Amino acid sequence: MTVDAAIYCWDNATRGLDANTALSFARNRRSASDSEGKINVVSLYQAGNAIYDLFDKVTVVAEGQVIYYGPRQQARRYFENLGFQHLDGANTADYLTAVTALAERRVLPNFIGKVPNSASEFAAAFRCSGIAASMYAELDAHAASTAEVTSQTAVVLQNRDQRRNKGVSRQSPFVANYVVQLKAALIREYQQRWADKWLVLLLTNTDRTGRSGFVKYRHFY
Repeated sequence: MTVDAAIYCWDNATRGLDANTALSFARNRRSASDSEGKINVVSLYQAGNAIYDLFDKVTVVAEGQVIYYGPRQQARRYFENLGFQHLDGANTADYLTAVTALAERRVLPNFIGKVPNSASEFAAAFRCSGIAASMYAELDAHAASTAEVTSQTAVVLQNRDQRRNKGVSRQSPFVANYVVQLKAALIREYQQRWADKWLVLLLTNTDRTGRSGFVKYRHFY
């Protein structure tokens, strides 16, 4: 974030967060995409429906192969059309990742013996789908619009220059200067320490002399 990037890639960014904080993070990224035109690519192993509904597109990967890439609203229907049952009230993200798990998925009666089983079969089915064709067409159209892409890039660079902190040269990849970065890092460290204050109480013990003391512990990041 200190470079005000146009594209952010988040690898399992919600790991270890409670459900409310994870949702707040996803909403923050959604807001950045809407208000600033940022692209956020997020890999999540578990996502509730509230988080799932914030995304525009969804990619489902099995054994390194893409078995779905397209609009989030169409993902459930795509796999239902392949013959996989989505239970009422079920988590849609879990449903998407369970279709390749033979022990977890549920196949509709009329599709027994007809659904894909291996990752290769899923990938082949997707490549032949209308959604895949529309995604390829969208990509080709974007690649062909070089003038529009150049214009959008110029706007992004101009906005970044306007937000650049005082003292940061135009050649620097950062928009935040050293003082701003240091302040943010110190605040973050304090917040982490404050959130972990209960550990001190849990680690309080009585030493062999009967006096109360604190067990020394170390943070690992």
